[in-house]
Amino acid sequence: MAFNINDFRTNLNGQKEVAKADKFDVTISIPNLSGLFNVGSTGESLSLVCEAAELPGVTITPIEWINYGFVQRIPGKLTFPPVSLTFICTGLMQERIFFDSWINSMIPFNSGLLVYADDNNQQIKSNIAITQYSSTGSGIYTVNLLEAWPMDVQPLPLDWANDQVHRLSVTFCYKKWSSNGTASTTNAAPVTTQPNNLNNPEPPPVDSET
Repeated sequence: MAFNINDFRTNLNGQKEVAKADKFDVTISIPNLSGLFNVGSTGESLSLVCEAAELPGVTITPIEWINYGFVQRIPGKLTFPPVSLTFICTGLMQERIFFDSWINSMIPFNSGLLVYADDNNQQIKSNIAITQYSSTGSGIYTVNLLEAWPMDVQPLPLDWANDQVHRLSVTFCYKKWSSNGTASTTNAAPVTTQPNNLNNPEPPPVDSET
């Protein structure tokens, strides 16, 4: 079918708008870790200075096998890529200090030994919510990163010829994410389908002797 600009406009008008990359916020639940620098019980200050984020993707790693010379694939396992967040550093550099102390609370710099989650009832992981908003300020899509922790804190360059604001990039690893689209199927009944016998047809029935 040939492209019709009127159909395109009608579709957009029916949705009222397009989603824009600058309408979002990020909320980080502060983990229960001893020695963690306090930036507020709800991480509100981090939310206010998070200027860049990303809605994560997901990859299905297929299971492959050879069937009559052709490669067959079925869904295997889910892989969730790391997510990077960028924070504006305020005057006291509390954002950098916070992530320094989070990593130090997980693996102390003086020993290099991992603090396990059940040691002294400590929780080294956190949940992070990334919400996309409409132009009217309504939340339209939310992704929750479950059991997240900072795996990479990028350096902050210093230069006498540069007076730009420090921007701290932190990459998070996490177990999985959930969203509006996945929550609706959490308690759904499993889908049943009839087996496909096109590639492996059943043998014809054998006539029995009367």
